[in-house]
Amino acid sequence: MGFCDVEGLLVRAFTLATPDEELLYAAADKVDFENRIVQGTLAGIGQFPYQVSLRNKTLGHFCGGAIIKEYYVVTSAKCVQGLTADVIYIVTGTNELLPSGRTVAVVKVLRHESYDSSSLKNNIALLKTKEDLTKAYRASKIALNYVAPYPGQKCVLSGWGKEYAAAQSFSNYLRYAELTIMALSDCQRVLYEFDIDGGCHGDNGGPLVNYNVLYGILSWGFPCATDKPDVYINIAKYSNWINDRSI
Repeated sequence: MGFCDVEGLLVRAFTLATPDEELLYAAADKVDFENRIVQGTLAGIGQFPYQVSLRNKTLGHFCGGAIIKEYYVVTSAKCVQGLTADVIYIVTGTNELLPSGRTVAVVKVLRHESYDSSSLKNNIALLKTKEDLTKAYRASKIALNYVAPYPGQKCVLSGWGKEYAAAQSFSNYLRYAELTIMALSDCQRVLYEFDIDGGCHGDNGGPLVNYNVLYGILSWGFPCATDKPDVYINIAKYSNWINDRSI
């Protein structure tokens, strides 16, 4: 899953705000953190057809994202901050970073108009592609969430995580973990004790899903090897924004 915060992401318990709130929260379980969070579970072929890898001009992976329409991917605005469309590529239809699946050029970057790079408020972006993303083998779009889930509900997080905590590169294989919704107040008590710039960000833009419905994308996280929450953008809050701009 990109950067070292994936160590927590692969076992985070998922906390969701009400539909009109911007952020979702996730906190690591300490037992799982010690035993399995780095590796996660290897994804089956075609298990997450909406999952994409954002690549640079040399096709190096730098973020995750999800196909939400034939020509559109949703990710975090931080992922594409300072980047123009001509230096971003989308890879679909594969569980492996190398060899890659189908590579598609990006023609337009649509960051949220009120995105704030300092506070990471409205940290969401759309990428419009040159070609239909769903034409790739084992690639398809995912539906957006419009309502808040309930405590105890399960979600799945997927991405290219590290093989082990000290690894300097991403796993070559797509991995996933099951997450459980918590009470919002539990995460809020922890969040208020920390500043936003924790310094160890996970696979920004990566999808958080329940039964093939997109609930969140990773926005930012706390330092590695802690049980502090990670923060996700609440898709229910931005569903109208997404639909209005992905025509």
